[in-house]
Amino acid sequence: SLNCIVFQQQQVKKITDVEQAPLDMGELQESPGIIGYIVKEGDQLWNFAQEEYGSPEMWRLIAKANHIMNPLDIYPGQVIKLPAIEA
Repeated sequence: SLNCIVFQQQQVKKITDVEQAPLDMGELQESPGIIGYIVKEGDQLWNFAQEEYGSPEMWRLIAKANHIMNPLDIYPGQVIKLPAIEA
């Protein structure tokens, strides 16, 4: 009989400093928009890519925007950023 507990080390990002600056409206208007989506049970990055961008291959863009290494590493309740792209 073997009893074992396995833990996976995870990197946690935390805010250590805040800087306040005036809002640059010109820069804000030129930046791409971002849509937030809350993952539901059964969702996959390929589905987001197909629905939002019309191409399942765009999952790489979504993964990069969310710092996701494995497209299967999403979970219900997670907020996914879907970057807006120029048409």
